[in-house]
Amino acid sequence: MIDDGVVVSADGLTARVKVGPRTACCSCSARTFCQGQKGEDGTLLAMNPLQARSGDIVTVDIPEEAYAAAAIRLFGGLLLAVLLGFGLGTLVGGLIHLPASAAGFAGLLLGLAAGGFSSYRSFGRSGRQKIYPIVSSILKKGDVHG
Repeated sequence: MIDDGVVVSADGLTARVKVGPRTACCSCSARTFCQGQKGEDGTLLAMNPLQARSGDIVTVDIPEEAYAAAAIRLFGGLLLAVLLGFGLGTLVGGLIHLPASAAGFAGLLLGLAAGGFSSYRSFGRSGRQKIYPIVSSILKKGDVHG
């Protein structure tokens, strides 16, 4: 999704951009991400590779494809970890003569913990930058440029 807005403040690699709602927001798959990042006044935190400054009118690109791929990777990874943990717990429980239900449940919890930790590390390093809104162009420079 693409939206236009005014840079409220810029700080290094990020900028706070005040955007207005568009009708395209209703059908955007990244809508919940943006609504979670927007402040009460419609301010959105965006990556600022073009070094836009306060007062600039910019175009903000929200990478829907990257957002959808990241969501599938996150939830698919957690589901796979839970299922593998449950299966391994059941197998190990049978080998050491534990009830299958108790061993399966313990494996499920361990799989969930391992999957959650792995997802946290994966998204904590580089995953978030791939789904952040990005200032893709500066439409009009503000007064700060001189």
